[in-house]
Amino acid sequence: MHDRERIKTYLGPLPPLTRRRFLRGLAAGSAGFAIGSALPAARTARAAAGGRGTSRIVRVSHPEATSGWTIVNQEPVDQMVHRAIRTLTGIPDTAAAWKSIFPGIDATKRVGIKINLACGDVPTHPEVVNAIVDGLLMMDLDGEQLPPEQIIVWDADNPFFCAQTGYSVNYGGPGVQYYGTNHPSVGYDTGVVCYVDHGGDQTSHHPSRILSQHFDYMINAAVMKDHDNWAKVTFCLKNNYGSFDGIYDVAMHYAGLSTGIPGLNMAMRDELGNKTKLFLIDATFCLYDGGPGYTPPGHTPPNWAYNSVLVGFDPVAIDRIGTEKLNLERANHGLPSLDPAYVAAAAGSPYDLGTDDLEQIELLEIELGAAGVAADERGPRAIALLAPYPNPSPGWTTLRFHLAQPAAVELLVCDVTGAVVRRIASGPRAGGMHRVRWDGRDDRGRRVANGTYFCRLGSAGQVRGERRIVLAW
Repeated sequence: MHDRERIKTYLGPLPPLTRRRFLRGLAAGSAGFAIGSALPAARTARAAAGGRGTSRIVRVSHPEATSGWTIVNQEPVDQMVHRAIRTLTGIPDTAAAWKSIFPGIDATKRVGIKINLACGDVPTHPEVVNAIVDGLLMMDLDGEQLPPEQIIVWDADNPFFCAQTGYSVNYGGPGVQYYGTNHPSVGYDTGVVCYVDHGGDQTSHHPSRILSQHFDYMINAAVMKDHDNWAKVTFCLKNNYGSFDGIYDVAMHYAGLSTGIPGLNMAMRDELGNKTKLFLIDATFCLYDGGPGYTPPGHTPPNWAYNSVLVGFDPVAIDRIGTEKLNLERANHGLPSLDPAYVAAAAGSPYDLGTDDLEQIELLEIELGAAGVAADERGPRAIALLAPYPNPSPGWTTLRFHLAQPAAVELLVCDVTGAVVRRIASGPRAGGMHRVRWDGRDDRGRRVANGTYFCRLGSAGQVRGERRIVLAW
């Protein structure tokens, strides 16, 4: 099946767009073929939150992104995320598209990925984070790669990084870092105070030290679900609510008021350096009803496989589109629409965080087929070791590497001391994507112990990439 593309453009001299016309277009989903082309990158640049002009939101779907109600499939997710970034930026080269998001980035900078693990069964899925990490590691930073240790995947609490959500804590070890604000020696930054207005009352809050001190740029990687009490929905704006102390009590005390979430997002922009450069919604598995869901080890299974990701530079616009999509699914099940007051408030004064005006939102929707993404779209780097999956591993995992051209490589699994446990591949390989399964055994065929291992890719006498694997039989 070939890729199909449906592009809705709300710009210029078009007739006024009514809510009915917009919802009818959304309901049509990706049923049509291409009806236009992506706008040039110059117009995309106007999509920044609070900027003038049109805000672009991109939704990419793939019918094979999920299987059943528990499995998210890595390679379709890779295709969705990278296609979304290329479309959002208007840059056809994947590596260059990712690099364009982070002005001034070099190999000394750090990137944070704020995820949402509050519902153990409907988190920001590791497969989506893997695709983001792959994009960051593709970037050519004046001949260097961003060190994986300078990518920080974070949320409020370490206990959320568990087998149920698909993550494990890595603080200070090799590879991408994964940890929560409550990790020892992290906590909240008492040297920074942000004030939030709740209907005339002000409350003071300290940001997570991860947010204020641990990185230079941030990606807000949210989820798609309803929120059965005061918030109504949980997307990107609300994903920041757990990044400050004292929020949960305030949320309940000021239930129904719309100023807290916009206020904290405004503080992140105006007082903490405006670090967030990309907003993404993981809409693979979702909750159209039943959110926010139980925290681990409680269970609230997903009830909607939307098989999509949404990306944008405008947090209000992406939350507005997310709300419209969620409400369409709720309508399919006879449920009333949700109208989150904080999304509309975030668009107005004094916050001015973006636009919720549907006539000022350019929604591009792309449905990918099984044909996949051509290898040359992955960027110019000669050799790339991609994220293994599943990880944590239940006893096996798929190791993947990409070669822009034929090369002799060596693929090893090592323990934490650096000793070689298993030689997976050695010798010349053709250009393109390669996949090799590791069965959790050493070179003598023995099952290795549970714990942390590292997949290491080498070529021409140099280590070209290293990825952490957690084995849990």
